[in-house]
Amino acid sequence: MAESGRVYHPAPDRVGGIGLISSKLAIELSKFFAFKGSGNSPTHFEWLGTTYELDTEWYNKARDEHRKFMERAEELNSKKQ
Repeated sequence: MAESGRVYHPAPDRVGGIGLISSKLAIELSKFFAFKGSGNSPTHFEWLGTTYELDTEWYNKARDEHRKFMERAEELNSKKQ
């Protein structure tokens, strides 16, 4: 879950590496999130008596790569003008 409250999942690189879970489903899933430690993002998911640790590194990496891509595209676009 990002700062925006949206819930993302890993997706194939060909579609950007990040998928967005629909709001309706995200609301249902959020009932099972656990927040351990400081921060606004969930750290665990509790399902049928088992607690799963959430991996957020893939999101951080994909977000950073997207930012770099957008900065580079902006650079190239400004050179064209």
